[in-house]
Amino acid sequence: MDRKELIQNIDWLRGATSIEALTAGYSRYPKFHVVHGKMNYVLRLADGTQFDRQRELAEVVRKMADAGLPVAPYLAVGRLSDRWCYSIRPYIKGNDAKTELVTADDAAAYRLGVEAGRVLAALHRTAAPASVADWAERC
Repeated sequence: MDRKELIQNIDWLRGATSIEALTAGYSRYPKFHVVHGKMNYVLRLADGTQFDRQRELAEVVRKMADAGLPVAPYLAVGRLSDRWCYSIRPYIKGNDAKTELVTADDAAAYRLGVEAGRVLAALHRTAAPASVADWAERC
């Protein structure tokens, strides 16, 4: 799906000043960096069959944010067609951890690891949506 189709199908994008494809990351689905006003967002596309799962995930992430965890909330989840659904979240500018850890001193790397472990433990205490199969079934 190209930018023109996105703008035609997502009204909110009509006010965007920039929509640029993002290539970093591991997702096989398209994602875009969107500038809207003074704010930056990530628009992610996913297979249309994932729409209900995306909505459930948005609710889980909202609960994590309410609990004070450092997560990027979902601002919108929608359907473009049977083939595509989308989500919009804040764009968080940063550097890849692999790059940063190589240049960090031992004390800074240790602090980052402790904080990452604390957040990861809290994330794992959050219940997954009922539609998500148990790890033993998925692996």
